[in-house]
Order: sequence, then C-alpha cells, then structure tokens
Amino acid sequence: MTNQSVAVSNQEAFSQNWTHFVTNKGKPSVDATEKCRYRGDNGAKCGIGLLIADKKYSAAIEGVSVGYSFDLQEKLLHRIMVDSGFQENQFMFLSLLQACHDNAAIEMFPEGKSFHERIEIRFRQLAKIYDLTIPAV
Repeated sequence: MTNQSVAVSNQEAFSQNWTHFVTNKGKPSVDATEKCRYRGDNGAKCGIGLLIADKKYSAAIEGVSVGYSFDLQEKLLHRIMVDSGFQENQFMFLSLLQACHDNAAIEMFPEGKSFHERIEIRFRQLAKIYDLTIPAV
C-alpha cells in the first residue's frame, strides 16, 4: 500500500500562509540566533512548516531549504513535502514561499520592521507571479 496524500495546490498553500501570517498575525518561526525554523518555540511554524503535518515533521530538516535534494537531510525534506501532497513542479513555488517568510523574519531584526507588513508585501508579489488570489479578510 502506498502512502499517497491529497494534492495541495499553490493557491491552497498560499491561502493557508496568508491566513496564518497576514489575517491572524501569526508569529514568525525563528530561534534565539534569529535563524528561521520549520518549527519554533511555542508552536510557531514558518510558511513551509505550516504545510507539514506534525506526524511527518522531523527535526533533521531544520536548516535545510526546500527545493533541493542533494544530501540526506534535503532528500528527507523533499520526501516530507511530496508526502504532504506537493508535486515536483511546485518546488520553485515552495522555495519562493519559504523566502517570503524567511526574508520578512530576517528584515524585522536589524531595523525593527514589522514582520507582518513585510510578509504581506512579499506575499502580494508572489501572488502576482503565480496569479494567486489574495484571500478575503
């Protein structure tokens, strides 16, 4: 028996992220050294972490970017994303979605910028690139 997941569209992944970070003002997932994490303190999750079911998550993927599969950690993350319902042709989108979270989180530290303002700007740019619909508030 194969472990097949229901396919997840770019729109569904985007909408889940928009709702979590823009509408609900979810906190970014960063550690004490200001590095982004798939799973952070107090249940925080990054944009890709939101898309990984708790039972599929492995701490071994921390520090690995989505979209690459060269070493064992990267292959594990790749397998987790496929098992979570994503197709090979979605990995560039997932990489850009990850960059929205990570760049917005990084920018908030040195200048004290609002994470939520920064991620909304980045999400709007991503929506234009992929012709995605911004969820209604």
